[in-house]
Amino acid sequence: MKSSYLQNRTLYPPLINIEPNKKLSVIIIIPAFNEPDLKLTLNSLLQNDPTAIVEVIICVNYAENTSDAVKKTSKAQHNKLVAWSKGTNTEKISFHSILLKNLPNKKAGVGYARKVAMDEAAYRFQLINNKKGVIVNLDADCLVSENYINAISTFFNVNENCKAANIYYEHITDNESPLSEGIILYELHLRYIVEALKYCKYPYAYHTVGSSFCVNTMVYQQQGGMNLRKAGEDFYFLHKVFPLGYFGEIADAVVYPSSRSSDRVPFGTGKSIADWQNQKRDLNYSYNLKIFEIVKTLFKNPMMFYEEENYKTVVPETLSSFLATQNFEEVLSEIKNNTNGADAFVKRYYRYWSGFKLWKLIHYLRDNYFENTLLMNSCSDILNFNGISTINTSFEMLTIFRAVQKKASYHKI
Repeated sequence: MKSSYLQNRTLYPPLINIEPNKKLSVIIIIPAFNEPDLKLTLNSLLQNDPTAIVEVIICVNYAENTSDAVKKTSKAQHNKLVAWSKGTNTEKISFHSILLKNLPNKKAGVGYARKVAMDEAAYRFQLINNKKGVIVNLDADCLVSENYINAISTFFNVNENCKAANIYYEHITDNESPLSEGIILYELHLRYIVEALKYCKYPYAYHTVGSSFCVNTMVYQQQGGMNLRKAGEDFYFLHKVFPLGYFGEIADAVVYPSSRSSDRVPFGTGKSIADWQNQKRDLNYSYNLKIFEIVKTLFKNPMMFYEEENYKTVVPETLSSFLATQNFEEVLSEIKNNTNGADAFVKRYYRYWSGFKLWKLIHYLRDNYFENTLLMNSCSDILNFNGISTINTSFEMLTIFRAVQKKASYHKI
C-alpha cells in the first residue's frame, strides 16, 4: 500500500517500469536540463565500486518554451541513456532515465525535476518496503570521489537513525580559467557564512548545496517532499529537515561541483559566477561580521528569552527594531504558552528561527546598518577566533576553511 504522500502529493505515477532489486538501499537522483557533459558525471559514478545495491535516476527535462534545438537534443540524450544503460547496468549499480517533456513554463525548473526524481526514488523504495532507503541528490555537472557511494551507505548504516546528511564538496577550480578566482571566492563566501553562523551559535549552521545532500526516504515523504522552486529548492527543503535532528555531515566522500557560469536561475553558484564574469558582482565582498555578532544575541543563551519578561532589555537596538516588525513579543508568548518547560521552549524557539526568517534578519541588518565588507578580512577574523593566523591568498584561505569543515559529524539535537 502506498504511503499517504505517494498517494496524494506526487506529480506523476511511477515512471520506471522495471522492478527494483529487493536489496536496493541507495538511489542517486540527477536533474538534467541541457547537460551536454552529463556522461562525465555518470562515468564518475561508474568509478565507484559499491558494496550496496544502487540505482541512478536521471531526470531529463525541458519546458514548453525551451528552444526546438534543446528539445531535440534532450530527447536524443534520453534515448541514448536508455540504450547505454542496457549495456552498463550491473547487479550492483543500474541507471534509469526518465524524460519530462514540455513542462509548464511557470513550474519548470530544477525544483520540479528534483521533486519528480526524488518521488520516483520514494516509489522504488516503497515497492520493496524499504523504509531506510537513502535518496541522494547530485547535479549533472558534478564529479564524485571513488568512495562516494560506499561512504554514504556506510554512514547511514552506522548511524541508523540518521534522517539526512550533507556530503562534503569542493568546487572544481582551474588556475588556467578566468573563472578560477571567482569560484574560489564564491566557495569561500559559502564556507564563511557557515562558520559565521557557527560563531553566532545558530543550531542549523550547515551548507545547503543541492548537489551534495541525501535524505531517508520516509523523512523525505513526511516533510512533504521537494518543493517546486526554480532556485533555492535545496535551501528550503533542508531547513525543514535540520530541526528534526539526527543530521549528518559525511566527510570521507567528496562531490566536485562545476564552476561554470549560468543564467538559468536567479541566484546560486552559476548566477554568481556569471555576475562575477560580467562585472555585475564583486565576490571580494560578503556579509559584515558585525551582523553575526548581533545575531549571536539570539542564540548564545536562548533561555534568557524564556526568563525575561521584556526581550528588548536583552537585545541591541539594531536587533530590537527588526524583532518589532515580526511581532516578536507575541511570538515568544505563544511559544511559552504552548511548551512545557525550558527545554521544550528552546526547541520550539529554534524552530521559529527557520533559515528563511534568519536570512530575512541578516539582509535587514545588511541593508539598514552594516554594508558588505571585504571577504578576506572577515574570514581572517573568523579564523582568529579559532586561533588560526591570517592567510595571505584567497585559495590559501579557502584551503584552511575546507580543512576546518571537512569533519564527519552527527547531530542528534
